[in-house]
Amino acid sequence: MGRKRIGVILSEAESYYQERLLKGVMTKAFQLDYDVLIFTSFVKVSFLKAVSVGEMQIYDAINYDKLDGVIVLADTLKMPGLFDKICRDIDEKCHVPVVFIDGSYKDYESIYTRDEIPFMQLTEHLIEVHGCRKILFLSGALETATTRERLAGYKRALEKHGIEYDPDFVCFDGGFWYDKAAEVANNIIYGRRKKPDAIVCCGDYMAIGVVHEYQKNGLSVPEDMIVAGYDAIDEAIHCVPAITSCSPPIFETGVNAVMTIEARIKGVEPQGLIEDGGKVEIGASCGCHEDYSYTKRDLLSSQNKMNYHEFLDSNMTDIMACSKDPDDLMARIQYFLYLIIGQERYYLCLNEDCLGEHEIVGEISTVPKEYKENMVLYIRNVDGKSRTLHDPFELKEIFPDLDEERESPCAFFITPVHFIDRCYGYAVLSLSLIHI
Repeated sequence: MGRKRIGVILSEAESYYQERLLKGVMTKAFQLDYDVLIFTSFVKVSFLKAVSVGEMQIYDAINYDKLDGVIVLADTLKMPGLFDKICRDIDEKCHVPVVFIDGSYKDYESIYTRDEIPFMQLTEHLIEVHGCRKILFLSGALETATTRERLAGYKRALEKHGIEYDPDFVCFDGGFWYDKAAEVANNIIYGRRKKPDAIVCCGDYMAIGVVHEYQKNGLSVPEDMIVAGYDAIDEAIHCVPAITSCSPPIFETGVNAVMTIEARIKGVEPQGLIEDGGKVEIGASCGCHEDYSYTKRDLLSSQNKMNYHEFLDSNMTDIMACSKDPDDLMARIQYFLYLIIGQERYYLCLNEDCLGEHEIVGEISTVPKEYKENMVLYIRNVDGKSRTLHDPFELKEIFPDLDEERESPCAFFITPVHFIDRCYGYAVLSLSLIHI
């Protein structure tokens, strides 16, 4: 094997946290001349157990013998049993360095996003710019590492400005979600909880819940309450008013993970890990004028790319659903590939014999629920040149061109192709870094 490879295991690669982290991983990996193989499902969890089964099949396509290091985005693996499955597979099949991000397992290396300094800076903004002294810290459970990191940043900001820490202004009932935060806001509005000058939330969803609760009760943000969130997610930008938030150092976490893998491969201690990062993003929920560069972020993103998830979610899905047979479906997929901006390579890998007609017994299709040892490369699209093939290959290869010589490193997204719990195969998509 020539160029080294890092495997990344996660779910929902298109979500903001995952996207930023992957950019950090890919940027550093490419600098070190590593390929990156990203194994990802589309959803974190599904209300249909059978759909989760179909989504989780992609992780059976991982051949750890093809990898030189593995990065696991632990906090994204929310489907029931998925994290445990990945851990078992790593124990049994993986013999290369492994790094868990924002989670831990046994004595494997763990890296956590460093939230302390960014959260301190966010809290300082409320103190220095808006004169807030009584700031309610609203979070989910104290047991989580993210809560502890952000609480430490909150305390550092208070101490730096000579403000006494008041337990009455620390609340762990926010649940990291809209509804619990709304309950806390309601208690403040109706005098069941001491009123602060501002509420700083450990997540944007909580901040949005607070804003909506104030509005529901005929009050306004920031006039009646200053509110800030954390994570700078798209929903925070879309909120009215836009939430003043903070971009955590997620990119830096991805860089640090690759640097750790590189060090462990070489048998040395990691050096030069990034200690800071993050940025306060100014919306209007604190009383400032919105930072235009912040609020236009997702608009520019949607204009500049169409990712794989959006490709599948568009009306193209309806068009492909009208296919008269499997071959017609494959032709339609090829036709629409040009819409994925920045795609360099696309491979559709299917279970052997899954394309023919399949008997349905009752409500059960004879299409299997797992990958077979023998696969078929059905579509190869490289640099805009697409071919329909029926080339056999072994599952352990992952896809036929993986070992070919390339001038520069690549990142490959490997995603499941299934119908409910029936396993048809998987797709492999390579995008240029600027389109991730």
